[in-house]
Amino acid sequence: EKYLLNISYAATMHLHAIVRSLEVIVCDHCAFHEIFKLLHYSKVDRDNIRFIRIGTCGGVGVEPGTICFTRNAMTETLDTMFPFVECGQIYRVPMILSKPLTDAIIDVAKEKGIPHEVGNTLGTNDFYLGQGRLDGAFCNYNENDKRNFLVKLSENGVKRSSLELRTKPIR
Repeated sequence: EKYLLNISYAATMHLHAIVRSLEVIVCDHCAFHEIFKLLHYSKVDRDNIRFIRIGTCGGVGVEPGTICFTRNAMTETLDTMFPFVECGQIYRVPMILSKPLTDAIIDVAKEKGIPHEVGNTLGTNDFYLGQGRLDGAFCNYNENDKRNFLVKLSENGVKRSSLELRTKPIR
């Protein structure tokens, strides 16, 4: 059986009903650790868990309203390894996405005729600076730097940017 849950802090207590396999839509990325702890204590096999992040994002060279599906994740430096800091140590880990799950969702978009793009996603630590925006409180770059950054993103297959992209493999 598969369950599709819309999880927020108020709804996390309903995870006790999960039995074997799970596909979860996570609405609040801050609850990530708490959700995994609940799943662990509920004895859910981690190999059967898939998280799907659905929400708004900044598009790079796509029409407004287009659904963007992520093939690969990248940091602000266009690195596919994410530097997690744990106890003062930096650990570089891959940002892993489920190709079969992504392809299944893309197939539904195609079936339904929903406008969509498939590409890479830029995950940022900051809404303004990490995405090359000029409308923040401060920045050390200009319009030309921003344009060059957007061209570089496009050349690297980036279709969207998001703050909630970061993923970490389970050890």
